[in-house]
Amino acid sequence: MTDAEDPYPKQAALIVPIMEQIGLTFDVKQLERGTMYNKCVDMNAQAGICLGPAWGKDYPAGFTFASPLFGDESLWESCCNYNGLGATPEQIAGWGYTEVTSVPSVDDAIDACGAAVGDALFQCWADFDTMLMEDVVPFAPYLFDNAVDVISDNVVNYSFDQFAGLAAFDQMAVAS
Repeated sequence: MTDAEDPYPKQAALIVPIMEQIGLTFDVKQLERGTMYNKCVDMNAQAGICLGPAWGKDYPAGFTFASPLFGDESLWESCCNYNGLGATPEQIAGWGYTEVTSVPSVDDAIDACGAAVGDALFQCWADFDTMLMEDVVPFAPYLFDNAVDVISDNVVNYSFDQFAGLAAFDQMAVAS
């Protein structure tokens, strides 16, 4: 599935032949954004992949990405666990999957990293990422949109707001 709004159908058209080179084929359906996301989080829809706007950070920390995207609780909140991690065998069968009967949970690892501080925090999330990609489910961003800010020579202070993904207008200063 892909978001029907530009540029996502064009991006999907570029991704499909690349994935075919590694043996993956897609039957891409273009849907209105809300419909697409509703189907992406509905495990009954059995959406293999959802191509659309990227996940945005609520706060720039590992926990705000890992818990909604991979945590068991997200399955019951109809949020963002597109992989079904932590689902019970009964849930998996109820969604109509027959070849897969069990999936792991990574909640203990998420909780451990959520409790870590300092250097251990960063190492924990690095280890979590490695474990997730190598042992659990390959989940990787396939694109990031780029933003270009054209700045005048009159701007004497500029800062980027990580939360908003835009220029931090409250931190800008212009020479008089």
